[in-house]
Amino acid sequence: MDVAREDPYNESPWRYLIGLVKEHPHPTKTQLAQTYEQSAIDLKDVLIAAERDPDGCVNLNSARIDLLQIMGKHNDAIALCTGMANQYDVIRHKYWNLRIKEMEAEATNK
Repeated sequence: MDVAREDPYNESPWRYLIGLVKEHPHPTKTQLAQTYEQSAIDLKDVLIAAERDPDGCVNLNSARIDLLQIMGKHNDAIALCTGMANQYDVIRHKYWNLRIKEMEAEATNK
């Protein structure tokens, strides 16, 4: 998280973090995802203090979406995806809409 904290707009530390979480065994995966999700939320405060819009930080929010999905919080992840598709990352709106459909399907299968 330290590297991501230095530059939250850099995609590499976020992808590395998600890879680490996904490779953990299932019981600890959710707990680890919760820990990193809380750290990502705390990082939003750092961005606000620096007068940056944390909702516009695509890489931070993309990682949060992945973490929320791992934790099974599909509604929260879908809400973030919707914001990304409609306001913050419009250039990739088709990607975000695809992610929404995938999470909706995953949520109904549980």
